[in-house]
Formats: sequence, structure tokens, C-alpha cells
Amino acid sequence: MRYNEITIYPVDTDALCFALDELSIGYAVDDPREIENLLEETKKYWDYFDESLTAERPATVKIYLTDSELDVIEQLRPLAAKIETKTVKDEDWANNWKPYWQATNLGENLVIVPSWKTVIRLDPGMLFGTGGHATTALCLEAAERLFNSGRKIESALDLGCGSGILAITAMLLGAKRAVGYDVDANMPEIASANAALNGVAPTFEVRDIFAAEISERYDLVFANIVADIIIKLAPTAAKLIAPGGVFVCSGIIGNRADEVEFALTSSGLTVMEKNVRDDWICFVTMNSEQ
Repeated sequence: MRYNEITIYPVDTDALCFALDELSIGYAVDDPREIENLLEETKKYWDYFDESLTAERPATVKIYLTDSELDVIEQLRPLAAKIETKTVKDEDWANNWKPYWQATNLGENLVIVPSWKTVIRLDPGMLFGTGGHATTALCLEAAERLFNSGRKIESALDLGCGSGILAITAMLLGAKRAVGYDVDANMPEIASANAALNGVAPTFEVRDIFAAEISERYDLVFANIVADIIIKLAPTAAKLIAPGGVFVCSGIIGNRADEVEFALTSSGLTVMEKNVRDDWICFVTMNSEQ
């Protein structure tokens, strides 16, 4: 349901509150003078208060009305110096406070994490991919946007998967299955252990992505490698993406971006996003085939 948040700047706060009581309308008063009075009355019970509570500002009274109740405003207008209105939705009530609570580090190894955050537990060992480097971060953020957009992503493939972080994240965000390939012989053990930490089970294999025959097509394909390999890989990647699927690639330093983009578009991929961080580039491209 949609509500209207009405902020009233009263001529007389007491008179306005009395009128709202008579109309059986709930309200919230923000009046620094009232707060000062309360602090004075209760000063023996506190040692500290936030001085912003008593900062100089006009008194306001807030009420919340549905569209069908808005005619009440006309009854209140003689008691108001000014009235402001904005629309809020039910979900705003549930979620507006969330940005103010972030993960909290305590002691040496304790972390309190809000329940709505997607937590990725990782021990990368000697493999690349912690999320700390700009290229991995750009790929992770692109993946989150894609899943949050409502796009149907049931399968994911990570070419050159390292620690397994991208395949793991894809499953945490909603993919039903994910596969990771890398040439490092240590990869399957380390990446599988990381997956277990997160309660998901991608398939990890040691494969040369140019020599391997991959017949399956995926909704989402990652390649966080280097420009030369992505240029060479682009025609293969285009064939690995399902119709309407997405290829996310990074590991591209800024002065190689044009070469990589040309290789991607020449392979039939459409560039949806080109994101930059610390002179590293991440392309998000789509297979427009239907």
C-alpha cells in the first residue's frame, strides 16, 4: 500500500496535536524545545545525550495518510505555517533503516553481518580471487546487478576461476549450478573447500579452456583473466553463452579496452556496460541471439 508522509510546521504545536487527537490520527512530534524540557526533567537519569537532538530547527509534526484520507489536510491547514507531502511505500517502512546498519567487526575474529547481506566466506590460498582487487570486485558487482535485475540466471561458468569466488557467488545469488575451469592443479581442492564454506557445490575442473570441448551453454559466463586471453577467448565465449545470456569479463587494463571491446563486438556480443575502477575495465556483454 502507498502512504503519504505529511510534515506539518505548526503555528501552535499543542493546538495541532489536540486537533489530531480529536481526529484520531497518530502523529510524531519533533520539537527541540520539548526535547530540552524532557532532558531537564530527566537529567538525573542520563550522563550524555546527542546534542543534535536540541539543535535549532523549526518544530514539525508528521502524520501518515492513505490517498483516501488526504482531505484531512484541509482541516489542518489553518493550524499550519507550512505543509509538505511525499509518497512512501510499505517496503520503505521495512527497508529504509537498513543502510544505517552495516557489518560490524568485533574483537579479533568476530563479525556481525546483517541478515540481508550476501556473505562470501573465502580462504583463497595461493589462488587469485579475494574480491579485494578491482577486477574481481567489478565482476562481483556486475553479477549482483544482473541477479537483482530479475534476469533469469540458472547456470554460470567461470573461465579461469582461481579461488572459485565468482562461481560461488553466482550460486549464492541464485544460480542453480555453476562450473569453474582453471589450469592450476591446486584449484579444485581450494575452490571446492571455499564452496563448502558457503554451503554451495559448483563443479571445479582443471581444464585448458582453449583445448577443452564445452558443449553446454550458460546463462552467465565470467572471464577475469587478462586482455590477450579475453581477445582470443571472445569467439569461444560467445558460443558458450545461452541466447540472451551474459558474458562478464575483466582483468583488462585501461589502454587495452578498445582492443577487447572490438574483439567482443566482432564475436557478436553487445556491450551492455563498461565499468572502470583504478584503470581496470570490466565489460558486461550480452548474447543477443534469441
